[in-house]
Amino acid sequence: MKVLRVSFLEWNSATWRDELADAVDDYLLRSREEMSVQEEWLLLNKAMLGQQDLLFLVGLDDQDHLLGFCLCRALPGTERTGNVCQIWQVYSVPGREKLADLFKAAWSIIRSWAHSFDAVRFNFWTRRMGKGYKKMLREIGFEPYALMYQKVDAPGMTDLMVPPETIKVEEGNQP
Repeated sequence: MKVLRVSFLEWNSATWRDELADAVDDYLLRSREEMSVQEEWLLLNKAMLGQQDLLFLVGLDDQDHLLGFCLCRALPGTERTGNVCQIWQVYSVPGREKLADLFKAAWSIIRSWAHSFDAVRFNFWTRRMGKGYKKMLREIGFEPYALMYQKVDAPGMTDLMVPPETIKVEEGNQP
């Protein structure tokens, strides 16, 4: 497995572009991420253009087939907490590679990038709540830190939130 930081140079010659398009669609469906496909591609394009606070990585097998992707962002901290690297989107193509293995392969790149803006904390942002997923996060070194509650106060906005019971998870996408 190899992990690449994606820039437009890599993107323009990538043989895995269609696979990434399918993966983005699948990620948005499974993750409960509250954004449109267009918004997702806007973020990925910003990262590929080299926007300083975004890191976009892909994992590829020996034949350059997509195994998964990761999007991180830099967040300013306080004097007490220091800056934060938020590992925001992590996805593994079902049946190709375990999410934990992809993350472990990408960790040195994520860590080096985060240290370039003096990050001392790494937060794993997720809406997945399954026991297996939480176990995988602990196995790769993350500990529970905070719990977030949300109240939406805008008509129609609750339509965007996907109830957890409607999420269909296939066996191949488990950690």
